[in-house]
Amino acid sequence: ANTVCTLFIMWLLFPYSASRVGKYSDSKLINMITICYWMQLIFMFILYFSLQATVGKTSFSYYYFASTANPWTTYPTFQMGIMAAELCLRFKDRSMKWPDTFFFFFPLTICLNGHNYVISEKDSEEEKKIWANLADRFSLFLLCFTLLVAVGDAFYRNFAFQPVTIGIYGGLWLQAINPMAQLTVIVSLVRDGGQSRAYKLLMHSYLQWLGRISMSIYLIHYPVIYYILWMNNRGKPAEWPKNISCDDMNQDGNDYLTCRDAVRTFEKMRTLPIWLIPVVVVITIPLAVLTFYFIEEPCRKALRSVDKPPLQEEEVEMEEIEDVEESKREG
Repeated sequence: ANTVCTLFIMWLLFPYSASRVGKYSDSKLINMITICYWMQLIFMFILYFSLQATVGKTSFSYYYFASTANPWTTYPTFQMGIMAAELCLRFKDRSMKWPDTFFFFFPLTICLNGHNYVISEKDSEEEKKIWANLADRFSLFLLCFTLLVAVGDAFYRNFAFQPVTIGIYGGLWLQAINPMAQLTVIVSLVRDGGQSRAYKLLMHSYLQWLGRISMSIYLIHYPVIYYILWMNNRGKPAEWPKNISCDDMNQDGNDYLTCRDAVRTFEKMRTLPIWLIPVVVVITIPLAVLTFYFIEEPCRKALRSVDKPPLQEEEVEMEEIEDVEESKREG
């Protein structure tokens, strides 16, 4: 629900945001990308720790979704994407400047001209090689770093001597620091002329198809996970034992041990066993395919037809000819 509401708000704000961004100068676009990155990161952490301090210690999931899945923290990231797209359109046939980053994640350049990765405006092939190198380096780094965080989170959950096994908060801080690195990958793939290994891999037909249904997969996988957890727990709901934290208790008392065991049971019931992950994949993808072809795609076509101007007679004839030629090729 949070995701759908946030996406709907972004859809409503897009015309205003796009027209406003179109009036920015080149240097302002570069600077604003950097500023928006730090805004979303700061907002996310402030909201998370403010909720934890004012509401009290309940569940990490509550603070996580409240601080990450809402328009206030996601709108700056949305703006970053619009401004990057505007830059790519303006510099379609010439060299483009892009903010420099520290340790892949953190943009540091805020100046009149920004940082220029391009060596020469005359040598387009050299520019494409530079962007291809960026795409490969940033893609590989994001993949390895994400896997490292996942392993660290799993290790902490299973072996750390903590009463509440919520991991290393990777879902929070990794989401907060990722946007600039992810945006750099996207921009690099647009500008590398198809030379990067990442581009060639992502252009594979199967990955292209997965990309088309990815939104349906994203929206469906979470309910599937919770239904499978519910069945794995034999119909028992994962209920929070008490609206308190075990840390507030005397660690030498029996109440502390009872609370700790109850919380660990709660977290265990909410954690998907590794052997059930393939089951989630097998169920989610067919459901996502049905949702995409019978709900998402028809809705998209219907919305496009509303804004599409009526075809002229010549255009209708041309479309009929193209349909006939396509049917001959398929036959």
